[in-house]
Amino acid sequence: LNITPTEEHKNKFISIVEEEIPEGNPSIHDDISDDFYRDGKFTEQEVRELVGITVPKDFDTESDPERQDIFREALEIVDQNIDDARLEMRERPESEEGYLTELTGNRTRHLITFNPNSAKPGEEIYVNIPKLKPDSVLVPDSMALIFDFKNANEKSWFRNNMGKLLQKRLEIRLAGEKVYDNSGESLLEIYKDLWTDEKQRADMIQDGIAAEPVRKKISKDDEANVDADATALFGIFGTKQRLKITKILGDHGLYAPYHSANDLQYVITLPQASEIMNAQSGETVDGYSLENLELEYESIENMNLARKSENLYGSERELSFEHATLMKKTEWDKSLTIVNETVNLPRRSMKAVVMLFTEKTPTDS
Repeated sequence: LNITPTEEHKNKFISIVEEEIPEGNPSIHDDISDDFYRDGKFTEQEVRELVGITVPKDFDTESDPERQDIFREALEIVDQNIDDARLEMRERPESEEGYLTELTGNRTRHLITFNPNSAKPGEEIYVNIPKLKPDSVLVPDSMALIFDFKNANEKSWFRNNMGKLLQKRLEIRLAGEKVYDNSGESLLEIYKDLWTDEKQRADMIQDGIAAEPVRKKISKDDEANVDADATALFGIFGTKQRLKITKILGDHGLYAPYHSANDLQYVITLPQASEIMNAQSGETVDGYSLENLELEYESIENMNLARKSENLYGSERELSFEHATLMKKTEWDKSLTIVNETVNLPRRSMKAVVMLFTEKTPTDS
């Protein structure tokens, strides 16, 4: 017998939830009570069974499709809210929607070859984020450009942190409109990496963070180099390096490009060789090129994850991220005790990073 929801029923529902969750959790009732009683399609017994995460007897065979859909939707809401409540009480989630099982799925590595597949100083590299399949999500922090670094003069080598040095300017476009544009991207990102510890930096050789002997090997500098570690690491990585693409993609958890109505595009402007390379005494830096360009990323095939991410794209999804821009470069005399700089930008909140440099002959990075 179907019943229309009454205040008595709702009060009973609250007491049932309080029995399920110690000390009660009013937010669960606020979130899902309307779903339980929608259109008067649930009996009191069904509500009790729903809160207990069970399915009424013969529900699949004797219920009409609309009731089944409503029930499943409400059941998912209950699962998630009970998990949230348990987490708040520092208890382990119990439903299959909990964090312990939702990352199970086939993990696939993808490689897309660029055409043309090389780039030189001053050129722009256009990276379009691929769509993926409906049941796939992007593995966080897996998107990167892979390339071979080719040095034009084998009496020179790249400075530390090449993966960030190569991003002189970064533009991010959504549906053709710029949402991010920083002509000092490399300065900011290298500054951030200075705060990583030694263990983290030791794992970033393919990102171009390494001791000078290693960087000379990768650059094929012809100076005598008998460093054992450099030789061993070059035997593993060769000239392969990578430029990671994480801005915005890494700020919003799981990203499902299939459900995004508009595509993200990254435009990377490469610096001149003199800005990122050093040369042997009496030699000059002649140039470089990035060869065999490929876009590498990984995806996970998992229907539950895909559905969860799809809900975020139902009507619209906000992309909140830190927007950075290079304001200006000025020269300060070392004798100055007070420096006044004016910042005039139409922003509600801002913070500034002031970087101080002294001029010196570049001999090492």
